[in-house]
Amino acid sequence: MSSSFFWDDLKDKDFAHAYADEFLNILIATQLKVLRGKRRQEDIAQLAGMAQERISVLENVNYSSWSVNTLRKLAKAHDLRLRISFESFSTLVEDIRRLNEEGLKRKSREDELREFLESEPRELIAYMSGTQSSDSAPRESSVLSAAKPPQDNFMRINQGRLSSPALNNAYAQALRAGQQEGVRP
Repeated sequence: MSSSFFWDDLKDKDFAHAYADEFLNILIATQLKVLRGKRRQEDIAQLAGMAQERISVLENVNYSSWSVNTLRKLAKAHDLRLRISFESFSTLVEDIRRLNEEGLKRKSREDELREFLESEPRELIAYMSGTQSSDSAPRESSVLSAAKPPQDNFMRINQGRLSSPALNNAYAQALRAGQQEGVRP
């Protein structure tokens, strides 16, 4: 499909929304299959607290009755976070390009954490705790460089006050890990 024809088709509002809805169903079902990898549906079902038959239905590209709660359970079963976002139609082209196994894979929390701890935890923890200036912030190539918070964001990280007890606990654990490594907040 050439991009000019695609954009011509998207001029029709009903077509554009129907296409985006169908693509979303295909994207979610396909990503669930990719994330499962070689594991059995039964394994994912047990982790998500669902029946294997339910996993089978959810991995069907024709399924369209997604619920946020179900998606949260599946994210937790795969040790990932769920992100829901409203997007402009121009992002659809890139989403279509990424509809392949490599584009749909995600690293689990544990794998990311392992990578992080092997890379540069001292610098990032110091930066997030407010003891390192943004000029000496972790390199952009850092595993978690996207985690760099603005200095005055709502979480007020540099003052140790986060928006929820869960975030507060996660922050405290990161600080303890950094202190064990010799980083002082």
